[in-house]
Amino acid sequence: MKPKKITNNTDNEYVEELVVDVLNRTKKSKFPSSDVVVIDDYDLDRVYLDIDDHEYTLRTWNISEDEETGFIVIEWTLFITVDDYEEKLKYGITMLPIKDKKEEK
Repeated sequence: MKPKKITNNTDNEYVEELVVDVLNRTKKSKFPSSDVVVIDDYDLDRVYLDIDDHEYTLRTWNISEDEETGFIVIEWTLFITVDDYEEKLKYGITMLPIKDKKEEK
């Protein structure tokens, strides 16, 4: 399920694909409507999301790049912020193809 609108406020080239995959793997009932997704920020092991005005955190536990297969493997858990704590919604593993690195001129 791809949201109607995704706003990526980061410079990460993989984060939007990761978020779409996570949303596809998570039951639709876990989101109000998930029509509008804002990727607010990311740091070493977290992606901060706003989905229809609700705060979510996507924690990445293991990220490995496999040059042999041409994939990045990302182990993750999705949480929703409820009051002062985070409630676990879904755990999964996503494989994304490694993007070609453009030659510098």
